[in-house]
Amino acid sequence: MVDSESQSAYGMAMCGVYYLLDGVTVLYVGSSKNIARRLSQHKRNINFDLYCYDECEESELLSREAEAIKQFHPILNRQSVLSA
Repeated sequence: MVDSESQSAYGMAMCGVYYLLDGVTVLYVGSSKNIARRLSQHKRNINFDLYCYDECEESELLSREAEAIKQFHPILNRQSVLSA
């Protein structure tokens, strides 16, 4: 897993699962074919301090995202599920 302090995803088009954090709390888990673009979109609506990401193949995105949501139970993912 790469964090925002060690390497920036901004400006890099990569595929993977990303984690938006407030301190050590995972607020949101998402997946994208272009993490850099998706992070810039989230910056407009979500207040987060850090992000981490795991690069993976496009075919793995949904399963790896689902695993991460089950592991971390991020509050913003739960809210979207509850409001749907």
